[in-house]
Amino acid sequence: MKTIPKDEYARYKGESRILLRMISEELDKQRKVSPDWADTGELVSVRNGLKKLLADIRLKTDSDEIEIRKEIEKEISVRSNKKAMTENADFNVTFLPDNDEGIKEGYYSMNGIVDLLMEHKKAPEKIQFIADMLEE
Repeated sequence: MKTIPKDEYARYKGESRILLRMISEELDKQRKVSPDWADTGELVSVRNGLKKLLADIRLKTDSDEIEIRKEIEKEISVRSNKKAMTENADFNVTFLPDNDEGIKEGYYSMNGIVDLLMEHKKAPEKIQFIADMLEE
C-alpha cells in the first residue's frame, strides 16, 4: 500500500500532540515539594529544548531565527503574565497590545490601568489609546 504525504502528516501531527501531552503529564508527576537546584536545572533544560523545537517549527527559509526566538520569549512572558493575573478572581484584566504610544504591551489589572492613566494624564493620545482598549 502506497503512503500519501497528507496521511503521514496527519499521523505524525497526532503523535506529536500525544508526545506533548505525555511531557506535560510527566512534568506534573515530577512536581517536587522542595525542589533543589538540580530539579530547577532539569526544567530549564526541558524549557530550552521545547523553545528550540518551537523555533524550528516556526522557522521558514526567509525568516530570522533570532527574531523568532525573541517572539517566543515575548509570547511566553505575555502568557505567563496573563495566567498570573487571571488566576486571581479579584482581577479584571485588560490586555494592551503593542502600540505607537509608548505604553508597554501587557496585561493590566484595573489598578494598573489607573496607574497608567495617572502617569499619562497630560498625554491625551495615550489616554485615548487606553480608553479605546478598555472599550473593546
